[in-house]
Amino acid sequence: MIENIGLEWSFHVIDILTGIANTLAATFIRDRNAIIRPLQPSFDAKLLCRSDVLLLLSWTFISTLGYITLLFPLSDYAISIRLSRAQAAQISAFLNLGTACGRPFIGVASDLLGRIETAGVLTLFCGLGCLVIWLPSASFGVTVFFSLISGAILGSSAW
Repeated sequence: MIENIGLEWSFHVIDILTGIANTLAATFIRDRNAIIRPLQPSFDAKLLCRSDVLLLLSWTFISTLGYITLLFPLSDYAISIRLSRAQAAQISAFLNLGTACGRPFIGVASDLLGRIETAGVLTLFCGLGCLVIWLPSASFGVTVFFSLISGAILGSSAW
C-alpha cells in the first residue's frame, strides 16, 4: 500500500479502517450489567488513590513503553547492521512468531507462579536480553535468536 499510494495515505486508510471497526464494535456491544447486576462498579475513581494501584499502573506504563521500544525499531536496527530489507522483515516476523508461541506459556506460568511474579521476572529477563544479546548483535542469526526469545518474553507486559 505504501508503494502504491504513499505513506501518508496509507496511514489515512489504516485510520479509516480502524475507525470503522471500532465504531462497529462500540455500536454492537451489549451492556450486561442490567442482567448480571455486579456488586462493584466497572470503574471506581477511589482506586486511583491507592499506592498499590498507582504502582501497578506505573509498572504497566513503563513495561508497555519498553514493549513498543523493542517491537518497532527492531527491523530498523537490522538494516543499521547491514542486513537486507528482506532480512529485516524476517526479524519482525520472528519477533511476532516468538510472541505467538510465548504467550500461552506465560499464561500457564502466571497461573502457577503468580501474575506479578511472572511478569516481573520476564520483564527483567527481557531487559537483560536487550543489553546482553541485542546491543552487541551484528549478524542475522543472533538477531533472529534475540527476536524469538524477546518475542516470547514480550507477552508478559500484556497480562
